[in-house]
Amino acid sequence: MSKPAVEAHGLRKAFGEVQALDGLSLAVPAGCVLGLLGPNGPGKTTTVSILATSLRPDAGRATVGGLDVAAGRLVRGYSGGMRRRLDVAAALLHRPAVLFLDEPTTGLDPESRLALWGSVRDLARSGSTVLLTTQYLEEADALADQVVIISAGRVADTGTPGELKARFGTVLFHLDFGRQEAAQAAHTALASAGYRPQRDGAA
Repeated sequence: MSKPAVEAHGLRKAFGEVQALDGLSLAVPAGCVLGLLGPNGPGKTTTVSILATSLRPDAGRATVGGLDVAAGRLVRGYSGGMRRRLDVAAALLHRPAVLFLDEPTTGLDPESRLALWGSVRDLARSGSTVLLTTQYLEEADALADQVVIISAGRVADTGTPGELKARFGTVLFHLDFGRQEAAQAAHTALASAGYRPQRDGAA
């Protein structure tokens, strides 16, 4: 079995009294899209910052592409908005071996979001390993081969989107539209994103 493209073992990081990571471990196989899922605060960005060498862990170790993320110089820090623009540019302009995307669709309009989803899928098909953090269950479901749910700085659960939905159930939404044209546009957009929306009365 080939060595994972990204590995983390027992990562810990505290900011004052706040324990952002509390022994987090994960492994991302080469060519896989791994979704880090969780609300604000459980350590998604801290994890990515450590793996991208912009932040040092207090304890634990991690490797990316076989390289120890703690050996070498830290990269310069960027604002959240600049990181997101750089992430998008990296996804669109080249085919990296490993790409970290930290909540890249936050603040994007629906069309841009779907375009970015397509870019992530293209990267995975080309053999890139993608670690994607997101607050959106539907985004992890649409993109990730494996999902890691983070809570309180630890891995709370992991599995494929299908496995997690089978364990925790599926949420269904019912949408009403005033006009048939709007309903058709929504149906087309959801279908292009990989969902299988059904109209009332559909089999």
